[in-house]
Amino acid sequence: MSYTAVPNDVEAAPVPTLHELQCELGKLPVESTAPAPVAEKSSEVQAAATATATIVSVPVPASSHSRHNVQSCCCGCSLATGIRVMSYLDLVHAFSMYIMAAWFLWLKINEGRVDSMLKNQLSADETASADEEGTQNAASVDTIAESAESEDGQDTEGTIEQINSLIDFQTYMIPFYVLFGVFLMHYARKGFKAANGDSAACASYLQFRKAILVVACVTGIFATGLLGAVIQIGLAYYFMVVVRSHLNNLVMAQTDVASASVVVLA
Repeated sequence: MSYTAVPNDVEAAPVPTLHELQCELGKLPVESTAPAPVAEKSSEVQAAATATATIVSVPVPASSHSRHNVQSCCCGCSLATGIRVMSYLDLVHAFSMYIMAAWFLWLKINEGRVDSMLKNQLSADETASADEEGTQNAASVDTIAESAESEDGQDTEGTIEQINSLIDFQTYMIPFYVLFGVFLMHYARKGFKAANGDSAACASYLQFRKAILVVACVTGIFATGLLGAVIQIGLAYYFMVVVRSHLNNLVMAQTDVASASVVVLA
């Protein structure tokens, strides 16, 4: 096979592009053949999306826990100061529990020594009372003395046994005294934190004061008379009201004054 050279004056046929061939074969619609317009960047006209933030303040509704509140303590001091004083009283009560436990432990350890001291003291009291009575004759004195000695010996032994039983009972109560002292110190610490503005600690201390009110209602009726029970229950209730009022003030300071911030984009 031989090829002949094409003269230079003969115009060569144009070579179709791949896109034109696909259009001729019907694979692409004619509308898609137009090239997509290219947007020219202009320094003068630029689309700039700008978002502006607007803060809208929505107030929170006021708290409804404002009934039966007080604005100050009974002595005229602030509620925080009143709670701090109550916490100090709780500490004093806790230390009294520790002292009581230590005292009954000392009595149990020195029980024999205590019995000897009691026996000597009771004998001295009985001798002094016998000397003050006087006698009419020697015979009657001897008879009375013999009978009195036997009765006094029985009374002394019975008194010592009762005291020893009381010491034994209080010895069994020593762990309770220690645990109750720890319990009081724990909530005294909550009270100090509540006085400094801790609302969570104040809520916990309020539950403690409610428990103290229940205990005061139960024990005040049986342990004291009517007047003592009224005073004890009244003080426990007033202390609870003081703590509750302080908690309500803390909650209102955190929620009522604050407002929810809503961001609106435009």
